[in-house]
Amino acid sequence: MLDTIELSKKLISFESVTPAKQDIFDFLIETFKKQGFTTKQLNFDGDGSYEVINLMATFGSPNTNAKHFNFLCHVDVVPPGNIEDWDTHPFEPTIKDGYLYGRGSEDMKGCTAASMVSVFKFLKDNPDFNGTISFIITGDEEADSINGVDKVVNWLQENNIRIDGSIATESSSEKIIGDQIKVGRKGAVDIHIEIIGKQGHAAYPQLAQNPVHCMSKIISFFDDQTLDNGAEYFEPSSLQFTQINLNNKAKNVIPEKVITVADMRFNDNWDKEKIQNYFEEHLYEIKKRHKLNLKYAILGNGPELSRLKDLVMKYNLINQVDFLESYSSTEEVYKLSKIHVMPTITTPNSIEGFGISNIEAASKGLPCVVSNSGGTPESIHNNGIIVSENNIEELIDAILQVVKNLPKLSKKSLTFAKKFKSSSKIKEYLNCI
Repeated sequence: MLDTIELSKKLISFESVTPAKQDIFDFLIETFKKQGFTTKQLNFDGDGSYEVINLMATFGSPNTNAKHFNFLCHVDVVPPGNIEDWDTHPFEPTIKDGYLYGRGSEDMKGCTAASMVSVFKFLKDNPDFNGTISFIITGDEEADSINGVDKVVNWLQENNIRIDGSIATESSSEKIIGDQIKVGRKGAVDIHIEIIGKQGHAAYPQLAQNPVHCMSKIISFFDDQTLDNGAEYFEPSSLQFTQINLNNKAKNVIPEKVITVADMRFNDNWDKEKIQNYFEEHLYEIKKRHKLNLKYAILGNGPELSRLKDLVMKYNLINQVDFLESYSSTEEVYKLSKIHVMPTITTPNSIEGFGISNIEAASKGLPCVVSNSGGTPESIHNNGIIVSENNIEELIDAILQVVKNLPKLSKKSLTFAKKFKSSSKIKEYLNCI
């Protein structure tokens, strides 16, 4: 009869860093077959992802009316990190002071071994057992988990295999191993945040835009947040930043972009929509607070040009502002832009007319932010925002609001601009006649 400790040690000895490789599954297949189980290896990939090996081992027939109980396991493990930091080798199982050490001893090779040995003993002690017992063992639980359980469940449904009950024997404990059974688990989601700056030499920071400094503000902000205070059956939700990727090979170069990944573990206070809204709202507030990644193009060469250039130099905004004094066509400018801003001010000698440029911008899918001056508001519908004249804070808020809702407002701009096509207007005039 197999021994739990010896089987655990054997499983630990496989370097099955996620996704688990064929060698450990070959061993499992051989072990199950010796105990009278039938096995089915299930390899899945797709959507550009890597292939994952999974295994279903079954005692009895799953297509009968007999009750079918399943054990859900995984044999992939997280990377061990620096081997030199280990007291014992992660893939050389060692018993010390009554404890078994090795990568996966708890999560969950040891648990898998205990489940297998328990079932084998049960079947030996109950030769007349006429139900169905199966093991589903996946190879990517510690990774993206997209080609494991989800794909196996789809395969079960396609093959009309019903499971009446299932248990994941990955141990849960507070004081000693196995002192509790959990009826659920927290959800998990990865949050990817990317900030694009402007690469440059570290000696000339005024000519660059460092995305790392912006990302530090984001990390600091979320680190200070309390997601919730727990739920009836679960502890408080948490958010841990686990990766920061720069792809920067030179220490004296300000990187172009930075990507960070946060691991959120959430209880039943949250769902997909609530999580999405939470991050969208807070990232917008951070962007608004720190004015991240906004670049302005000022068109024309009027009498205010010189004063505007002086202000840009004074406030060190050279990387955020482009002056387009001469340009071949407004169409080319619109292609380079995402938002059209026209903060016109009424003067005693000048009143803004209808605002043809706003319609031109809308026809290229640009949402508009305009001031409440003259006839300008007539050129804006639900594709933009109208602000008060000379109200800087209101103007800033409007621009940031448009940034937040850019895809939606872009579609509305294109729809609104169609009303001003020459063919549409000619038809309206003919109808009037």
